[in-house]
Amino acid sequence: MDYLKSFSRVVLGKDIPSFPYNIGEKIESFEGLSIWSLHNGTKKDGGSSVSVFTFDCNKQKEKIQLAKNAFKKFRTIRHPDLLRYLDGVETDTFIYIVTEYVSPLKNQLRFHEDNNLKLWGLYKVGSALKFLNDDCSIIHGNVRISSIFTNKAGEWLLAGFELMSSMKEESPTFGSLVVESTKYASPEVLKSSWNVLKDQEIWVIDSWNYGILIYEVYNGEFTSAKQLDNINLIPQNMRDQYSQLVATNPKLRLSISSFIEDGLKPGGIFQNDLVQINLFLDNMNIKESREKEMFFKHLNNCIDNFPENICKYKILPELINALEYGSGGARVLPPIIKIGNTLDDTEYEQLIITAIIKMFAVPDRTIRLSLLENLGSFIDKLSNKVINDQIFQHMATGFTDTAPIIRESTVKSILLIVSKVRLIKTYIIETL
Repeated sequence: MDYLKSFSRVVLGKDIPSFPYNIGEKIESFEGLSIWSLHNGTKKDGGSSVSVFTFDCNKQKEKIQLAKNAFKKFRTIRHPDLLRYLDGVETDTFIYIVTEYVSPLKNQLRFHEDNNLKLWGLYKVGSALKFLNDDCSIIHGNVRISSIFTNKAGEWLLAGFELMSSMKEESPTFGSLVVESTKYASPEVLKSSWNVLKDQEIWVIDSWNYGILIYEVYNGEFTSAKQLDNINLIPQNMRDQYSQLVATNPKLRLSISSFIEDGLKPGGIFQNDLVQINLFLDNMNIKESREKEMFFKHLNNCIDNFPENICKYKILPELINALEYGSGGARVLPPIIKIGNTLDDTEYEQLIITAIIKMFAVPDRTIRLSLLENLGSFIDKLSNKVINDQIFQHMATGFTDTAPIIRESTVKSILLIVSKVRLIKTYIIETL
């Protein structure tokens, strides 16, 4: 393209004025781990954060087919556990992919040792691979820590689509071109090249790499297959399945779907609070009322043990959605208030107060009672203006409610806001 004179000018966004994103600083810790460079970025309209993957076609001519394949797969394959594609550009000199804002997984593993978060991450990557292998008949072929990223909530998302191939139509013959390909290659690939995968089960290479991922997550740096026999740091209830994932004989290797299925059984690795709570939230629309009631009670009891970011940016939005659209009932309010206490004032106003205002207007006695009973835990966050203009008029209807418990709770709650309400005396006199 004649309008594109240098890659550096593209990074500054000067030669593609119609492209709706700005490219910011390069993530230096990601350099050398992939054929891509990773940058922070922002959307020009609104300033929302994004991530930008850049590939220089002139500097990596021998790897351009890998980049083109990744770009194609980003655009055409979607799943909640795959890194979400937003936009992209491909020219003769560069390929440029914009995704939701993420950080390399290695950063999380370096600073956070939360085992529940690791298990939830492994579940999500396994879920993505199960979808690719079983539902799409696709090999990922490049599963490793450098292909996984974390979103704002700390959840893992799979990328690294350079080798992604449908064995019905394609052959992953470019496998030797990815960074550190020999280190991560399975025994059968090392012996007979990538073409051998055409004669194997669809999942054998991904299972092998998933096993290495487990090793890396719990042991740190992986350098050769000789290390895989060291299972001392692998969780006890994962060791049998892990050993089957890294079986040298591909015919004995465990599939990703079997690994997940085993992990979800009683006593399995995915039978822990964080995984089960996230799975429940993802499927809450099909749950029965009694199940939801028990779930929210349990959630409120264990939420203090979860990582703060996953509470704020994954669990909280799901709870607010359940509260606003009626799928959660009154039980959902206590965990919302508990998570809300970790937010700064701006976040609290945008997320919690907005939801509370909406809920006071809902003519549901169980929700109203829950709001009144929990008022003391969020009253200090409400401005006098919000109370007077948006809450009190709804709250005051409780004085004449036909349910005694609502009238009683309303009277008790008024004591908490009496100093904030301008017209309370006038209202009470008119009511009487």
